[in-house]
Amino acid sequence: MSAYFNLNALEKLLNDICRKCDQDAQKCNKATCLAGFALWAVKFVEKKNNPVIPGASGYIPMSDFKPYYADDTMPAVAETCLRCKECRDNHTDDCIIALVRHCLELALWGEQLSYPGSVFQYMALLKERDMEGAAALAVDLRRA
Repeated sequence: MSAYFNLNALEKLLNDICRKCDQDAQKCNKATCLAGFALWAVKFVEKKNNPVIPGASGYIPMSDFKPYYADDTMPAVAETCLRCKECRDNHTDDCIIALVRHCLELALWGEQLSYPGSVFQYMALLKERDMEGAAALAVDLRRA
């Protein structure tokens, strides 16, 4: 995966989200869990050494209504913002970074946000939707 970007930090952050899950993480059904699906996708991409999983965006579990907490989830959103700019390739929703970001957006806001290709533009869009979320993202981006 090093030819594209390092997913170790993102994998660790997703593992942290899974460990803090109110449900039994050992029995996670990745087909119905946003964090579990995102973690599965990261591991799949690492195994295949290809950042794109064709068609995967169509399998994001849209009906996961478990509580996800911004304190746990926002650092992973920040990591996707930092990694996305490393790609420099044609954007696709089946890219691992877009897949994970979409899962996390659904977990936090109940909808996927568009990513305009710039962290600053993304934060401006987020600020319109969730001022507190944009502030939390800014804090996590500064930590990274």
